[in-house]
Amino acid sequence: MTRPFDGTEQTAAAIVILVTGAIGVFINLFVILGVTKAQHFGAAFGKICISQSIANCGNAFVFSCLVAPISLINPDFHSTYWGARCGQVLIIFWNGSIFSHLLTALNRFSVIYFPTKYARLFDKRNTSIAVTMIWVIAIGQASAYFDYRCTFQFETSSMTFTFVKTACGTVVGTFLDFYLSLMVIGTVSVVDLLTLLGIRLMNKKGTATDEAEKSRRRKREIRFFFQAFAQAIIFVTELVLYFYLSTFPENKWSRFAMTTFAWIFMQTLDASVVLLFNKEIRSLKWRSVVVSALSSSNQYS
Repeated sequence: MTRPFDGTEQTAAAIVILVTGAIGVFINLFVILGVTKAQHFGAAFGKICISQSIANCGNAFVFSCLVAPISLINPDFHSTYWGARCGQVLIIFWNGSIFSHLLTALNRFSVIYFPTKYARLFDKRNTSIAVTMIWVIAIGQASAYFDYRCTFQFETSSMTFTFVKTACGTVVGTFLDFYLSLMVIGTVSVVDLLTLLGIRLMNKKGTATDEAEKSRRRKREIRFFFQAFAQAIIFVTELVLYFYLSTFPENKWSRFAMTTFAWIFMQTLDASVVLLFNKEIRSLKWRSVVVSALSSSNQYS
């Protein structure tokens, strides 16, 4: 049986959460503002990337600005009704994240298989509706957690979130969280594999007769796919670590690393992938990103 964290270890773990979460907030904010400035994203893919980064940023914010400070100042507050709202908010951002991944996969699939219809499928109106629906569903799914018997609360003994051990907590945790996440990631995996197959078939046709601009745009869309594909791999890794591998180690720090730390770190890594695949964002300075984002905020409204 795994020994619980003692007071000193809880403090150390809370500091790790605070620092890792703060880094995640900073990087995701930079990506959000950078996407609003970058010209090559386009309205549809840009909105979806922003939705994903908002979810990542929200996760990191809850950990760094709520979970960590409560753990350092008043750990017992986690077991109260209002303290458990941290878990409910995290679930909202988690759902926003997985459904944003799904929308990204569908977006890349449409680019490859329906290039002539893509502009209509993901026009400004349809994309806005889709992104709005992501967050409506995310908030709706988390409404069950208002009942304390169904809550998702942070336990300082393990320094991670767990569902309360009640009938409602078991049902919500199993069906509305675990199975829902598996269903979404399974769909994302299938769609991504089909998209990858489409890219391979498209490349076999060659581009010798393509115009230079058409070839350039195709390479950009392919790069965006591999960006989304890398983010999906990160998402799958997070699920495997949290729900499967974390159940095996007896060492409490190993479990902490595979659950709480992995949750925060993977959200940060997700944003880092956007930076890796987009030189235009990497080359931006923080001050210029903020100024430009404020001056062009109407672009994605």
